[in-house]
Amino acid sequence: MTISRLLVSMALLVATAADAKPDLLIADVTVATSAGAALRISNANKRNSSFNTHLQTRPLPGRIESCTSLIDVPVGTAHGNHSFGGLCTHTDGGKKSAVMVCDDDMLGHFQMKKIAREVSMQELVDFVVSNCYGG
Repeated sequence: MTISRLLVSMALLVATAADAKPDLLIADVTVATSAGAALRISNANKRNSSFNTHLQTRPLPGRIESCTSLIDVPVGTAHGNHSFGGLCTHTDGGKKSAVMVCDDDMLGHFQMKKIAREVSMQELVDFVVSNCYGG
């Protein structure tokens, strides 16, 4: 790990801790973005309830059953908005689909997109920044 990446990691972890989100366990810095950095959350299913609430209020059919990856893209200010994205399994009428999904804490952004192939963390970050980032 380079010194600059270590300093970014430390700064982001301190900023996240100041945001008082004790139930989100941050594992590591995943990808640097134009919006800052995305943090990988160790419990990939932590946002399933939030994702499903958005599905119900849209209303969109089905539900998010499980996620294999979850990231947090913080806006960067203390107590600011956080945008989350996941690589998940969506079930609708017994049919399962792989999806990218994102939402945020403050503004109600939500987006879901079916995926037909493996998606990189960079692609997930780009999806979150394009569809659910801001505040």
